[in-house]
Amino acid sequence: MDIAALQRKMREAFRVEAADLLAELDSSMLELESRPQDPDLLNRVFRAIHTIKGSGATAGFNEMAAFTHHVEELFDEARMGRLTITPEMIDLTLKAKDLIGRLLEPAGAAALEPACTQVVEALAKFLPHKVKPGSSGQAKPGDGPSGRQRHKIFFKPHPQVFFSGTDRSTSWTSFAPWERPL
Repeated sequence: MDIAALQRKMREAFRVEAADLLAELDSSMLELESRPQDPDLLNRVFRAIHTIKGSGATAGFNEMAAFTHHVEELFDEARMGRLTITPEMIDLTLKAKDLIGRLLEPAGAAALEPACTQVVEALAKFLPHKVKPGSSGQAKPGDGPSGRQRHKIFFKPHPQVFFSGTDRSTSWTSFAPWERPL
């Protein structure tokens, strides 16, 4: 099987998984309306969003994953008790859910960029303690928290990477403690 066929299969498998996760997100959000501080519901919502983001990035839906990250951040803060979910946040998350579904369609993300930007900007007002590059003059685009530089790293392995034993040859002892996955 060539790499393009494998990528198509991954994308299609993710679309099926995402449909289930979006349905779970929808029902959880409706329950969360009546119980906004329920930790089990917050965790269900977070897990659905987190899985959509991570699996979507793995399947090549990078724009969708980047957009979903903003929603995930909101619910991570709520899970940590740093903010209370409001009806407006629920409405925004339901709008984001609809956009995520549309980002999975073959039409692409370009047409949805204005709507996604609008939702991200609306979500940002609930996360004022997060560094927003360029918002205060202190941080520059590309800077992360505390002014540290942020970089994107792209990894493009050879087509047979999963069949070469690469997953077994890495020893975590060769990484510094802060580089090890949690």
